[in-house]
Amino acid sequence: MKSSLLALLPAFLGVTPVAAIPGLVPRQSSGTAVVSLSNNTGSTNHLASGIIFGIPDNASQIPDHMYTDWGFNFARGGGPSLPSPAGGWLAGRTQYENRMKEVMSNYQAAKKFGAKFICLYETLYGEWDLNNGPYPGDNGNWTDWDTFTQAVIADMKSYGVSLDDFIIEIFNEVDGSWYWTRSQSQALEMWRRSYNAFRKAFGTDVTIQGPSTSAEPKLSNGWWTTFAQYIKTNNCIPDTWTWHMESGGSQNMLESTAGFHSLLDHYGLPYNNININEYATASEQVSSGGAWWISQLERVDAPGLRGNWQGYPGLYDYLANLVSKPNAPNAAANATGYFPNGEYKVYKYYAQSMTGHRVGTMPSPDMVVDVYATVDTKARVVRLLAGSRQKKGTWTIEVKTLSALGLPSHGTVNITCLAFPSAGWWGKVEAPSSCGKYPSTSYSDDKLDIILYQTDTGTAYAWEFSY
Repeated sequence: MKSSLLALLPAFLGVTPVAAIPGLVPRQSSGTAVVSLSNNTGSTNHLASGIIFGIPDNASQIPDHMYTDWGFNFARGGGPSLPSPAGGWLAGRTQYENRMKEVMSNYQAAKKFGAKFICLYETLYGEWDLNNGPYPGDNGNWTDWDTFTQAVIADMKSYGVSLDDFIIEIFNEVDGSWYWTRSQSQALEMWRRSYNAFRKAFGTDVTIQGPSTSAEPKLSNGWWTTFAQYIKTNNCIPDTWTWHMESGGSQNMLESTAGFHSLLDHYGLPYNNININEYATASEQVSSGGAWWISQLERVDAPGLRGNWQGYPGLYDYLANLVSKPNAPNAAANATGYFPNGEYKVYKYYAQSMTGHRVGTMPSPDMVVDVYATVDTKARVVRLLAGSRQKKGTWTIEVKTLSALGLPSHGTVNITCLAFPSAGWWGKVEAPSSCGKYPSTSYSDDKLDIILYQTDTGTAYAWEFSY
């Protein structure tokens, strides 16, 4: 276990580091994830149930229940990749207006289901040529960008958006050369001008978020340190901090947020809310990966939006790859007949079954297996949801402090296991399957060990027991 993770154990489990790291466990476990039933970490709000794009222009072509089943609570859009006649501001005023109509259609769909909408307003400007532009502010000329910004502000007013559920995001991944080839100083001026324009128009009623970087915030990242100093000096600090978690590998929320807090402390910046407005690589969008990311985001109280790895027109369909339809991904954009995939079933269980309050958990030391857990004191049920990061093996999930439920320190519980298989983005999965009932499962020393046999890289698992 990395030392930074070890230091975070007490806060998330309510135990000492020594008690939180079990010794060798039976069946040659590769490591142990931990659940602490005595550590109530707050009510359930299915924080991971957000998507970027994924909503058709005719949102109703996807059945309503396919939005609500999985607790849809955040959408993000701005019209990128939409072709003519909705090419955005750079293609002319009419093409901007058509793109804005598409964005407002997505906003109304989100609003219908009680989800907040993040307007990636820079993409309303249109797609510039990567090398030749024109980028906002080229050659020091900001006239066109400022005019565009005022048009967006006017349209927000004319469309009657609610500032309670319509969030402004100024730019996206301008730290990456695949998207932005101008200087960082030009991007920062774009941020300042836009920030001040929205503040002047709406005051503090409008939520402004950013900077939505591809890289994690930390003191060793020069882009982030320059941004931090700039926004402090120019008093243009976002209401919500955003970045993306789509690099795979060893990237995880515990270390990412720890690095972020060090950055804030160094520059004296406020601990405002965070939003991971793109998470999970394409290959991680399977049932096990969904469960893993749910656990990661819930642990640090961060709302998250699933990354979307489709090109146009699929970018505006499939709810960011939670649903499919016949002939996908080659189906017509307006085709219907939607059905759930395996990951959809994970999110549905997460939103509908995992009720009550959350409890503290920690991932396995190798960061491969993670677990999310809830206790429903009314139904008197404990539920665990676990997934691996695309690896096979055997791990242990140690459920600690059963006495917090009023159970004796030694005894038995009746466990039900559910499996959530994955058939990829396009394969149909009707329901989780049973992976067994285990009556009178013994536990001792106030803890219960559950063995996770991860025999493939796509299946997520849940366990339930009453008390």
